[in-house]
Amino acid sequence: MWKKGVLLGLMWVAVLSAADIRLSAYVSDNSVRLDQRFEYTVKLTGSRAGLPDVQFPDLKDFYVLSGPNQSTSMQWINGDMTASKSYSFILKPRKKGRLTIGPAQVKVDGTILKSDPLTITVSDAAAPSKNKNTEDAAVSGKNVFLKVIPSKTEAYVGEMILVSYKLYFKINVETYEVQHLPAFTGFWTEDFELPRQPVIQNEVVNGLNYNVVTLKKTALFPTRSGKIKLEPMEITVQALMPSRRRRSRSIFDSFFDAPGRRIQVPVASRSLQFNILPLPDEDKPADFNGAVGHFRMKTTLDKKTVAVNDAVTLKIQLAGQGNIKLLNVPEPVIPPDIERYDPKIHQTVKRKNSTVSGVKTAEYILIPRVPGDYTIAPGAFTFFDPDKKAYVTLKNPSYRITVSGKAGNGAPISTGGMGKREVALLGRDIRYIRENTRFLDKSALHRSMTQLAWAHIGALAFFALFLFYDQRRVRLTADTVSNRKRNAGRVAARWLKDARAQREADAAAFYKALNEALTGFIRDKLNMDLSAFNADDIENYLKNKAVSDTTVDKVKTALNETLLRQYGGTGDTREDRERLLNDIRVLINQLEKEL
Repeated sequence: MWKKGVLLGLMWVAVLSAADIRLSAYVSDNSVRLDQRFEYTVKLTGSRAGLPDVQFPDLKDFYVLSGPNQSTSMQWINGDMTASKSYSFILKPRKKGRLTIGPAQVKVDGTILKSDPLTITVSDAAAPSKNKNTEDAAVSGKNVFLKVIPSKTEAYVGEMILVSYKLYFKINVETYEVQHLPAFTGFWTEDFELPRQPVIQNEVVNGLNYNVVTLKKTALFPTRSGKIKLEPMEITVQALMPSRRRRSRSIFDSFFDAPGRRIQVPVASRSLQFNILPLPDEDKPADFNGAVGHFRMKTTLDKKTVAVNDAVTLKIQLAGQGNIKLLNVPEPVIPPDIERYDPKIHQTVKRKNSTVSGVKTAEYILIPRVPGDYTIAPGAFTFFDPDKKAYVTLKNPSYRITVSGKAGNGAPISTGGMGKREVALLGRDIRYIRENTRFLDKSALHRSMTQLAWAHIGALAFFALFLFYDQRRVRLTADTVSNRKRNAGRVAARWLKDARAQREADAAAFYKALNEALTGFIRDKLNMDLSAFNADDIENYLKNKAVSDTTVDKVKTALNETLLRQYGGTGDTREDRERLLNDIRVLINQLEKEL
């Protein structure tokens, strides 16, 4: 049994060792003339110093002008060692046609690794050229080119497509300049941040080894369906080409000669065409608002038992992969006796590892004004999952909140709707005609008339009493409205006095008193119950009463500042509190004049 375990362990070590070694082969040019030389290189890399020997392929179709020329290197990065060994040959083809260089191979702990075979296209030898200046001939499409690489060419509306623009070059490129960027019409874009100093990597393309630099990396989110064409990106590359000098006539010529000649090379990527699919109409939920990607939802309520006028914070958070900036956080369902303020939206977007992800949070400040038990529903969020090709709806459970205490200054107590009264039917609608008639004598008739007269007098007295009572009720109701409007300033003054008392102590209590002074004054002046009053529509309330725009703007600014400093946790000073207290006092006096 232990022998089997040792054998398996040795096999696992061999697999790890083989996986740790990388073997590659490439040429300097895969399309040459019969009289042209080129370089063939075999490179072996690994994380250990003792790299094995390489078995080279048969080079019978080529003249070996030089090689194998060996070079080795070792480097340490963050404590990890990387070793490499390269073998190079200078070759010249023996014949025309498509020639093949077989794979090189190496044996690592019993495992044989092989490189890819390479194909060389050989054409006729070049005719003698009369133009001696042939430096630009080295700048061809296979020596420097710009490549656009999309992650996909077919996607749904709103689904992310990653597009990378990479510059491949085998010549000495000094710098580049962007001449034209695609307009990305039909897409919402998110650019990835790239290092200011481009990172040069190596990549083998069609058997040729290139230096590669990523110039631009962008996430595209289609905004419409159909065929969308992406135009090319165009740049100009400045390259340093070695000059062919004549034999020097002086020892100073080589010292003062320039190392080469700088040339400008225009390079452009190819255009792309995307097929953008519309989102399916089948099984599309009614609350779907366009979110596409992979998301999750989280909700929190900081308190479930509070007193009247104490703040409660509800947070609704969406996180995941997709276009975070265009997400709409679902709106919660809030009972009318709980005052709700505009949410604070926070979002963070990360562009990392070829993915756009992030978090978007809506933070609601809720203030219950009336005691009781309430239910707060965070709402549902629906998105389209392009991998599943289906709609996904996220729901979180509702919260139960208990509010204790009683309604405060200016806050009306919530009452239920009155029930319908039953109407009693007195007598009958239709009476039968009596067939026999009984006549009364005169004395009885006189008594009847007297009783009837007193009955009329009683009815008139009752009607007069009813009119008096009704007019008194109307007058008292009018006086109540008038009293509320007349006492609005006094109630606001009490709140301002309370704020003045909290000026040196609790910041939250100070700004809460200021907010109550201003909102309570407006409610009293407009004779509005709390259930019908919405702080978000305060601008419309005031403008309907012909309040000037300047005053309305000051009211909005003051209320926003009280809420921000009360719940936002921003710092303040004694001067800030004095200023805001005085501003609201002046603002209430101005509203008294205009209302």
